[in-house]
Amino acid sequence: MSTEKIEIKNVIEKVNKLDPKTYFDENYFKYIDLGSISQSKKCIERIALIKTNEAPSRARQLIRSNDVLVSTVRPNLNGVARISSEHDGAIASTGFCVLRPKTDLLDSKYLFHWVCSYNFVRDMSHKATGASYPAVSDKIVKDSKIPLPPLDEQRRIAKILDKQNRQLLDSKNRERLILDLYQTFFESKITSYSSNEKKTVADISLFITKGESPGWQGFKYQDKGITFITSENVRDGYLDINSPKYICKDFHKKLSRSKIKNGDILVNLVGASIGRSCVFSGNKEANINQAVAIIRLKDQKYKTFLQSFLMSVKGKRILLGSRVEGARANISLKDIRNIEVPIPTDSELNLLESMRKRMDSLLAKCSNFQVLNKELNLSLKSNFLT
Repeated sequence: MSTEKIEIKNVIEKVNKLDPKTYFDENYFKYIDLGSISQSKKCIERIALIKTNEAPSRARQLIRSNDVLVSTVRPNLNGVARISSEHDGAIASTGFCVLRPKTDLLDSKYLFHWVCSYNFVRDMSHKATGASYPAVSDKIVKDSKIPLPPLDEQRRIAKILDKQNRQLLDSKNRERLILDLYQTFFESKITSYSSNEKKTVADISLFITKGESPGWQGFKYQDKGITFITSENVRDGYLDINSPKYICKDFHKKLSRSKIKNGDILVNLVGASIGRSCVFSGNKEANINQAVAIIRLKDQKYKTFLQSFLMSVKGKRILLGSRVEGARANISLKDIRNIEVPIPTDSELNLLESMRKRMDSLLAKCSNFQVLNKELNLSLKSNFLT
């Protein structure tokens, strides 16, 4: 379906800036910054309560229900969210472009689906400037064009795409339940390992290092090529590359330290996802960025155990207990190398591996459903949002 395209600025209201210190009578206000948004779920996952007299300089935008937030920083990551009544009256960072639809011209849900679409993300990514910290301006977002069918048609399209999104979310929730069941099994077993021989992570590893950033002048992610994994992709127990980034083969060769192999354990070192870990599975070439550590083991028989340990209550306590607070909390490679773990017997390792394979089989079914659902979602968007 093809329809007329209109510049977004022509179908949205103006959003005024304000200073919370003079606007609010209360001692605290709700603040939404770039870290508040889940890039995978496209929603506000957490919100901060900030003292009014300590308002950050970027806390300047009063948001309302049905506003759509678009992160102007790293637009390729597509940090977007639609505001519900729960967050009406909160303050958003100026790192967002706030889009407030004119209700007689533009449906809020339809606008949300548009800013999630491949066409919009690609457009913003191509227009971003800055090698290490690519960003777009509010003007670039508002000057971009949106297909604008009649309002009733917008609502019909949004309703269909909402249903597809719910199905994708239900599948992801099933994945989470499967992982939780396996981890519960592991937690019940780990106490029996306490009397076993103990070794450090370094003792059972060939090496422990971290990835590299391809932040050279002129660098841009590709539409296809070598998969480039960031901390956003590393989830506890699995790798989420439903929205992958790609680099060209030349950059892949230059980033020799960040190449990963089947069986490598990946651990997030910084930011909100600090301490998350998973095992990389597959024979395709891939690289990781500097926010992720690589643990390459001497013997692959330990991979399921070690990753499960790092994800356990005890492992999390050790990882997060060693983090250095600052502008961005981080874990050092030295801290990972020094983690001491009880080494299970071969029969205990085999039992864990058997349980993990059964879990992976269930996860594969969920993943296949997600892939099919996502392909349908993309197909619908490519037909409706063009």
